[in-house]
Amino acid sequence: MNLKVTIPTAVLASIMVLSIFACCSSASAEATSPSWVEGDAWAMGFAKDLGAEYADEILDFEEELENLTEPMGLEVDKFDADGNVEFYLVFEVTEDTGTYYTLTADMGQKLLFSLDVEVTGDMPKEGTYDSESEPEMEEKTISVEATLSYALWTHADVQVVKSTMAIQSIDLEVHGSVVIDASVQNFPNIQEDGEETIVSFESMDVWMSMDVNIEISIDFEPALDIFQFPFNVGDEWTVTSNATISGSIDGFIDATGLPPEVEDEIFSDEVMIANGLNSFPIELDQLVNDEEDPQITNGQLEATTEYIEFDVACVGSNLVTLPNYGAVNVYTLEIDGEVFYYSSDVKFMTSMDVDFEQLFGESGIDMPVDIPEGLMDDGDTTMGSVDASTAKSNIQEIADYQSSISEEAEDGPSTGGDINDFFFKEPYFGIIIVVLVIVVVIAVVFAAVKRK
Repeated sequence: MNLKVTIPTAVLASIMVLSIFACCSSASAEATSPSWVEGDAWAMGFAKDLGAEYADEILDFEEELENLTEPMGLEVDKFDADGNVEFYLVFEVTEDTGTYYTLTADMGQKLLFSLDVEVTGDMPKEGTYDSESEPEMEEKTISVEATLSYALWTHADVQVVKSTMAIQSIDLEVHGSVVIDASVQNFPNIQEDGEETIVSFESMDVWMSMDVNIEISIDFEPALDIFQFPFNVGDEWTVTSNATISGSIDGFIDATGLPPEVEDEIFSDEVMIANGLNSFPIELDQLVNDEEDPQITNGQLEATTEYIEFDVACVGSNLVTLPNYGAVNVYTLEIDGEVFYYSSDVKFMTSMDVDFEQLFGESGIDMPVDIPEGLMDDGDTTMGSVDASTAKSNIQEIADYQSSISEEAEDGPSTGGDINDFFFKEPYFGIIIVVLVIVVVIAVVFAAVKRK
């Protein structure tokens, strides 16, 4: 995790997406400022059963593992990978003062993933072998069990200037929790010592958790006038404003069982060194960063002003059929490479195409893992229109789940060793690569010992 990420850049990248939602509406011939009433609500989102949707990819991993193990006389006893992904956004007009609308925005993301793999066969027995020794063989079972539990929900109150639909301010709260629990049994370890080869098998139990709570206030001067009504297909314009950001952050990052070299890398970060940190847990509300903006002292972000500038283009319109609305005219907007769709008939967004890997990268945030090619449709995901009440219910479930992960993260690793069989959200298949690495190590064991 990169703790030196530039917070204003990251926040503004997220706010850019949020602010787009706050002002989206158009007329069928020309986009003009919409008229909202209290209670207007819109939602979008998706849910995927990844075990079913990526069954072919999972099968390919299993077959690749079998192809690697079979020549060594090893057998894949178990290969279970499953998961679901959920992502919902809901927006509601909660107040009309005559001058401003208050638009509330809630988002929920949820991830649970499980992996359970076992490989069995005859392998070199633990011991030291010289160039004349033939290794003794014994049956060993190598196993990998891993779960990843993640949930994040956000709530924002957006003050929108009624006459122009420009955004005056945003108050945002973010709550996120992650728990990773992984166990590897009988991992082969080879050490070369002169003419001797030392073979051993190790077991590892790794547990990591993160719990973060963030509050951010952003004031725009002038108000962030994204759509500059009226506009039509073919129009292009530039949006500028100054955003003053302040806020706070608290929470912690904890881990046990990490390899020493990984911990050394984490705590060699300049922020860690400056704060005198050399072990877990890391308490976020005790960090001080006064070397660069934004300056953070004991979890408080010093108010800082950032200049915002980005281009918007209305590149087309199309007649589409939406649930509960029928045939509606939808405009296509491009903003910094992302595509957003909205309609005057719904007075809001209808869907969006977002490359999440690109969004993270442009924000300066490191993705926790690499998403393999082909997964998530090369990183692009379309979030279509959904029922607002359903989205609200799903987001509340995600918020409740996030609270349960937060408690689990606070309690620390369990001692029972049980791993749940089925989890929700996107399986980052990078974990499966660990299994393939184990197979490669087994092959090295055979090669290293027999070449003697």
